[in-house]
Amino acid sequence: MKPNKVFCIGLPKTGTTSMTIALGQLGYRTLHNPKEVRHHMVMNNYPIPGSQKWDALSNVGEWKFPDLDHAYPNSKFILTTRPIEPWLASLSKKNQPKNHHVRLEIFGCYFYNELRFRHIREQHIMAVTSYFHNRPNDLLIFDMFSGPLEANWSKLASFLGHPIPTSKFPSRKSGVLQ
Repeated sequence: MKPNKVFCIGLPKTGTTSMTIALGQLGYRTLHNPKEVRHHMVMNNYPIPGSQKWDALSNVGEWKFPDLDHAYPNSKFILTTRPIEPWLASLSKKNQPKNHHVRLEIFGCYFYNELRFRHIREQHIMAVTSYFHNRPNDLLIFDMFSGPLEANWSKLASFLGHPIPTSKFPSRKSGVLQ
């Protein structure tokens, strides 16, 4: 059965952009970090106006997955993850003012704070896995940074019920993502 929607609920810098591109290559109409959608979610405005125009969201609603699950039954959720030390290193480089509103929303602070980020990451993974613990077919925990890049298509396509593409999985490492 085709999912109602697909939500990538990983924290920033866990491969959400690569996941968005991969979902697009599988035929999903995707939105990545859409401000208008984020605004509706903060206002608890569900179903999200305009949701008939997209099939998959990423980099939005990291903490709103229960609301998304309720508003869009029969949806699939992908928790992108990354080993913690490289993830922290990547976040420490992203200190531009344009990211402050998202940092405040997700991490509760404007600037890089290693202890805070570690804590939020742990809490997020625990919350997601606890929420979906009896529904393994609805959640994919996806770490594209560990293991061979070629295995990523297999994991994603199998989870969503698609044939495995022959193209390289999108990432900066593969050169598919610029």
